[in-house]
Amino acid sequence: MLAISFSALPAQAKYGGGTGEPNEPYLIFDANQMNAIGADSNDWDKHFVLINDVNLAEYTGTSFNIIGTRYNPFTGVFDGNDHTISNFSYTFAGRDYTGLFGYVSDANAEIRYLRLIDPNVDAGTGNIVGSLVGSLREGKITGCYVEGGSISGIYGVGGLVGDNGGTINNCYSTGRVWGDWSVGGLVGLNYDGTITNCYSTGSVSGNGTVGGLAGYNWAGTINNCYASGDVSGGDDVGGLVGQNLGDISDCYSQSDVSGTYYIGGLVGKNGYCKGSWWCKWVPGRIVNSYSSGSVPGVWPAGGLVGYSGGRRAGVMTSFWDIESSGKTISDGGTGLPTAEMQMMSTFTDVGWDFTTPVWTIDESVDYPRLWWELTPVLHAEPEVTLGTSNTIFWDPVPGANDYYAECAEDSNFTSILYNTGWITEISYEFTGLELGQVYWYSAKARNTAGVESGWSNVESSLQGTLADAADIMLDPDTLKNKNMKNALLNKINAAQQMLDAGRYEEALNKLQNDILAKTNGCVETGQPDRNDWIITCEGQSQLYPLVIETIEYVSGLMD
Repeated sequence: MLAISFSALPAQAKYGGGTGEPNEPYLIFDANQMNAIGADSNDWDKHFVLINDVNLAEYTGTSFNIIGTRYNPFTGVFDGNDHTISNFSYTFAGRDYTGLFGYVSDANAEIRYLRLIDPNVDAGTGNIVGSLVGSLREGKITGCYVEGGSISGIYGVGGLVGDNGGTINNCYSTGRVWGDWSVGGLVGLNYDGTITNCYSTGSVSGNGTVGGLAGYNWAGTINNCYASGDVSGGDDVGGLVGQNLGDISDCYSQSDVSGTYYIGGLVGKNGYCKGSWWCKWVPGRIVNSYSSGSVPGVWPAGGLVGYSGGRRAGVMTSFWDIESSGKTISDGGTGLPTAEMQMMSTFTDVGWDFTTPVWTIDESVDYPRLWWELTPVLHAEPEVTLGTSNTIFWDPVPGANDYYAECAEDSNFTSILYNTGWITEISYEFTGLELGQVYWYSAKARNTAGVESGWSNVESSLQGTLADAADIMLDPDTLKNKNMKNALLNKINAAQQMLDAGRYEEALNKLQNDILAKTNGCVETGQPDRNDWIITCEGQSQLYPLVIETIEYVSGLMD
């Protein structure tokens, strides 16, 4: 009889595997494993990586275990691996620090490359509420976004983060946000935190200190950001920030703004009154920024800034559109007509950077845009690419210093096979591809300041043979008769068999004198000729280049 020592058996794998160490993070495959993280606070200093898209629809009310609390924060690293978590919901009458992660606080803590789809968080009378993180006291959030959904609470309510004291970079939010005080499309309260290269497009509403991107910017830094969602509230309402006591630079707002008191196209109130009886006004800093949204109402409602305590020196080289805003006054900044707001010289004359660049503009068509909003445009890929290599091309991005492209096995780029590294060319040949496999491609740019653009459009192509291409591309309606498709495929397969057998001269003869002659009338005369089997120029244009490419390949084998 075989004796088994149970003490010698390996321990059951935790989550989906891994040890939680940086070089072997815990693997998260499904909703149950995601929920299990919040149930074990001993793991809140560990490393995690999301392996699949996760749907949390089964967790309603308060059934999801929020990760991290004020007195026991999450201090680890969660890598979303460019996957999505959809339908995260949490409804509670009055919980503080609510979000997928409730409280994150460590200089090395990070949440990165995670996508939230349709989160719905209702904290009732709770404070410090966000879809991803309630409070980020220290640490980083990088490359995360929120699409759709709604977030609500009382104080410190944001589409992504409720209260930020860390660093948020390359993130965005499009959901609806509402609360009472310090309410923002991306961040409710930016308390000594940094927000860079981010944006928000969702609608935001609240009672006081309401902003399209951030509600309250207290000693924080907001740089290279924009907002475009409708913003409404009572007091201190701004298209980008409700009240600014920090630093705003190279930002803009297209938000339409409405409220009661201290309303601004970019910032509602810029600064604060220091002291209790005879106070001294301390302005915030606004540099190289503009707004173009509508600002209804009377003073104190300004095209750029609603109220700055008369200390307009805190608002430098910044502008608003007097036509689109409907305002000729502002407590800081310069108002200009639309035509001048769409001229590069308006901004370069006062030192805005269109060279590094920070900004770009399509003159007489649009306002300035942040450079990182530009993306390369990848050229369309054919349905079938011959052989085991493929060269992709993209249009140059103005101001780009170099480019980075990826090749993946899936459209979500979760299985990235190859990357180019940073290169200066606008094309790249990926080699070592497999026949019969579809590959997906995308590219991004980087400027001389090291700022990266968004990713380009995604294109895909099947690596195959000439026969694969003909089978996929040829519409029988483009042939003299429908039976000719199989006959042409037989000829192509015969040439392939000759090629496989090393009979290169026979294969070349077959391609040049039998196959090519049935596809080349449009190239030679501008219309199909009597020898063509493909009787439309559109049909010929799909197959002819691939026949030529195959002929060149066989000719190369014979050299």
